[in-house]
Amino acid sequence: YPVDFVVLSFYKIFGYPTGLGALIIRNESLKLLNKENYFGGGSVEYVSPYDDSRVEYKSGINGFIHGTIPFTTILSLHQGFQLIANKLSYKSISLHTQCLIDYCRNEMLKLNYSNGQRLCLFYDARSNLLIENGYSYGPILNFNLFNIYGQFISCRLIHRIATNHNIILRVGTFCTPGASQAYLGSSKSFENNHECRRGLFCGTNADGDDVLDSGRQPLGSIRLSLGWMSRYEDIQCWIHFLRQVILQGIGIASQLTSSVPIDNRCDEEKNLILTHIYIYPIKSCASILVKEWPLTSMSFLYDREWMVMDQNLNPLTLKRLPALSQIKPAINSEKNQLILNATNHPSFIIEINNDSTTIKSTVNLNDGITCHVYGGEIEQWLTKVLGIYATLARRTNDSQMTLANEGAFLLVNEESVRQIRSNLNEKITHERFRPNLVVDKQYVNESYSAYSEDSWKRLVILNESDIELKVIGLCQRCTVVNVDPSTGKNQSHLFTRLQTQRREMDTLRANFGILLNLSKTY
Repeated sequence: YPVDFVVLSFYKIFGYPTGLGALIIRNESLKLLNKENYFGGGSVEYVSPYDDSRVEYKSGINGFIHGTIPFTTILSLHQGFQLIANKLSYKSISLHTQCLIDYCRNEMLKLNYSNGQRLCLFYDARSNLLIENGYSYGPILNFNLFNIYGQFISCRLIHRIATNHNIILRVGTFCTPGASQAYLGSSKSFENNHECRRGLFCGTNADGDDVLDSGRQPLGSIRLSLGWMSRYEDIQCWIHFLRQVILQGIGIASQLTSSVPIDNRCDEEKNLILTHIYIYPIKSCASILVKEWPLTSMSFLYDREWMVMDQNLNPLTLKRLPALSQIKPAINSEKNQLILNATNHPSFIIEINNDSTTIKSTVNLNDGITCHVYGGEIEQWLTKVLGIYATLARRTNDSQMTLANEGAFLLVNEESVRQIRSNLNEKITHERFRPNLVVDKQYVNESYSAYSEDSWKRLVILNESDIELKVIGLCQRCTVVNVDPSTGKNQSHLFTRLQTQRREMDTLRANFGILLNLSKTY
């Protein structure tokens, strides 16, 4: 049947370029489009400087083009069309992707938990009758996944873990909120009471809360798309991921309940010793292992005193730039110097108590901390080491907080580390979790439970002057734990392991370790 309008996205045909689509319009239907109440450069023939209503649009399609078109990406379309014309064909691509998508869907339908609970729920109208009659739904699958209890698994959690296994998916509502709500069974009252009020919509990066009502109401779904470059090996990799990571991991994980109020936790005498002390002078950079270290009124002296910033004076973090882990600071207490070291680069020395000559500006962070930003040679040194523009900033003396994200101290229990790395074919040490304090059982043969620190209320370190630390909560983990501090490479599956064993109910938060603040000294 003839149509008036056709929309298409080129990256779904060629795999490139993203962000470029087309609207194909029948000439007879062009007049049906209403003129807009605004205009941009290139869309008008004439604008009167005397009469605001006097605007003459260009005729035809040119009247709808605002500003400079993306001509560099449009030029690349030629190679895409040439590829199909000379080496492929639309028919061969259609047959190839249809075979792959049917194979993928059939394999996914076979996946069930040990109790018979199915893994996948598809959102489509496919049937054998439609396929036999030659109707195709394209190389796309839209679905959600269940856990072993029949509850929907967060699609953002699946996206995060799949990315960690080099599998690229799209999740959310895919810019089609009407169709999504219809398929997901979201009522108008539910929308008013939950989704809109809580800010849950397509593209949100909020952790968790995309599955509500005790796992019965998803707010988004997962989309798997194939193209001419997709192979059977890609499908087999995806099915293997579902079997090994979801069916035998995330889908059967026993979830932690949300943290109970700290005041309700019970104290127990713990026969522990403090085995390691670490400080991190520059946030997201390497640690310094010390035997002893002075305390300020807030934290360890110089701990997270400095941070690295980009050209827009936004903090550069380990999650964004794993190479930060290869900058290894040292502190010369006698000379009051901060020394920055990096492989194949000369060391850089900063005078801790006399750095005012290198300060070029001041920036206020969102959490109320004020930082002085360095310029000059340190700016050049960091830029050369990291390969992108970077400079150093230091919090001011009047700031009442350190640059730590939450608590002033992060404590990790060595027994919990041993538990989390069991059956994980990686050399995981407590350094992956970037702790300030590491504790362990005092005697090798002593029986001691992993994760017992989750219920602690306070910690007293027996020293010449006893130090009491107050627990303020559990430490929520992100993919930073995948970064190997010795190499800076992000190749681990540790975050997936945490999501399997340490995830809170109804959220994406996977906790490991506890956060503390200094309470008092005796």
